[in-house]
Amino acid sequence: MIQILLADGSKVWLNAGSIFKYPKNFNGKVREVELIEGRAFFDIKHMTDHPFLVKTHNLNVTVPGTSFDVRSYQREGKTKVSVVTGKVGITLLNEPKKPAIMLLAKEEIVLNTTTKHIAKAQTKEAIVNLWCKDVLVFDREDLSNVFKAIEKKYNTKITVTDKDLLKERISITLGNQRPDTIMEILSFTKHFNYKMANDSTVVVK
Repeated sequence: MIQILLADGSKVWLNAGSIFKYPKNFNGKVREVELIEGRAFFDIKHMTDHPFLVKTHNLNVTVPGTSFDVRSYQREGKTKVSVVTGKVGITLLNEPKKPAIMLLAKEEIVLNTTTKHIAKAQTKEAIVNLWCKDVLVFDREDLSNVFKAIEKKYNTKITVTDKDLLKERISITLGNQRPDTIMEILSFTKHFNYKMANDSTVVVK
């Protein structure tokens, strides 16, 4: 995870593997950035006369100042925008003339990038932004990506002999437990065996 301080004082947290484009300084009426790939949590400084615009590959998010989460991994086939505080407006790139979809705190939308169907629902702040507070939060994530995140956080190596296991999906929140405790939780949930070879190596069977 990387934290970025933007020129206007806004803060952005980027999840691993994210690609984020932003200017050194904001010039003009609109403060514009682009989340090309990945997930980011935004805490935006309020400027009524200078709205903040986040562009993704299929929708735009416009706010005067608020905190919200954008998840836009192309491999997942969906883009999710979740609001923690304030209000945001969502516009689709292929329907720019349509009125913006407005989201308030604890609301979210999920856009299916294939069908273009949009679903609006309630969300919880704790679920939205825990991941940027040094807590591992996974929402129907492949075990391969879960293991990669654990390897990075704990500077360890996880070797998996059953490659089909890597395709298994899981939704789970992991705090700052010890690596062996996390592996115990995952093995119980997904029914696999593992062995802690040493402090830096885990073998999953």
